[in-house]
Formats: sequence, structure tokens, C-alpha cells
Amino acid sequence: MRAELRIRGPIDPNIVSEAYVSDFITRAKAAGFDGLLVTIDSTGGDVAEAFAICRALIECGLSTTALVEGVCESSATIVALTCDRVLARPHASLLFHELTTDAGRGNADELEAVAASVRAARDEFVAMYCRRTGLSPSEARALIANETRLDAYEAQRLGFVHHVLGYGETDPAEESAARIDALLADVEDLLRRSREEVS
Repeated sequence: MRAELRIRGPIDPNIVSEAYVSDFITRAKAAGFDGLLVTIDSTGGDVAEAFAICRALIECGLSTTALVEGVCESSATIVALTCDRVLARPHASLLFHELTTDAGRGNADELEAVAASVRAARDEFVAMYCRRTGLSPSEARALIANETRLDAYEAQRLGFVHHVLGYGETDPAEESAARIDALLADVEDLLRRSREEVS
């Protein structure tokens, strides 16, 4: 059974934060959930906070499925791709663009250090995109450099999305799990009746 973790609005230490995600995971585990459905409609935001959310999802020990229900932009894309599977509604879109910073003041050395950290973060984004999709680094960097927006079906074609989930459609993996549970229940019932007949 999956708990729904909502990523709505900007990723920010005071809005959608690692603390919010970690607290939700703790409560979901305590309630007996064995998975998370991470529903996303976010323009992204703070890159460091997004990386922290990714770590929380990786280390949570639960199965994770992202469902893009609206926009999934900038740093929100790496949150989605951290999940085991990525689903998207037909109207959803993913946006890739160059990372920016608000650090506009400082001497040359300080500004160069900031630029180096932004490039390092961009390289991590590129590496994740390549791992999850099979794109080459040059192809992934081109998506970022060209400020590319993909609709759900384009994102599926490129490997960012596993399945486009129609309106009212149930996650195929959930349906399969339900069928397996039902089959196991039938087998257990047959075994119980067989034991009763023998005795």
C-alpha cells in the first residue's frame, strides 16, 4: 500500500523541503505503508534542497513511484527521476534548463567558486538524466542548453517517463500487484480447504 507524498509548488527550505519529505516518510512507515506515490506539480527551485530530497527518497527503504500531474521543471526533474518508476498524465510536461544562482555579488574568486558549484550541480543533473534514460551526455546537455520542454509522450519516448497514465487509469504495476495478491489469496484458500478435506 502506497502513501501519497505531494510535491506541490516550489522546492524550497520553507515550502517543499527535505524536512517535510523526511517527516512524511517517517509517518508513512509508522502507519505501515510499504511504498510512496510521489505526485509532482512543481516548477523546481532550490537545487541543494532538491538533492537533499533525493537522498531522503533513496534512503527511505520504500518503493517509490513518481506521478507527474502537471509541470515537472528544473530541480523537480531529479526528484522524479530518483523514484523507481516515473508515470505522467497526458497533459504533463518536463522542463530542462541551465541552472542559475542568485549570488550576484562578490569578488572574482568568489564568483568563480559559485560558477564552479553551479557547473558541478549541472553535471550531476546530466549524469542522472543519462543513467535513467540511456541518453548520451551531449544529448542530455543539449536538452538543458536549449531550455527544452517535453510533453508526456516525448518524455516517455526519451526514457524519462515509463508510462503515460490516462485519466482514470490505474498504475499497471499496482494492478499487477493486486492480481498477484488475489491469486495468492485463492491459492491459500484452496490449500486451507484441501487440509480441511483431508482431516
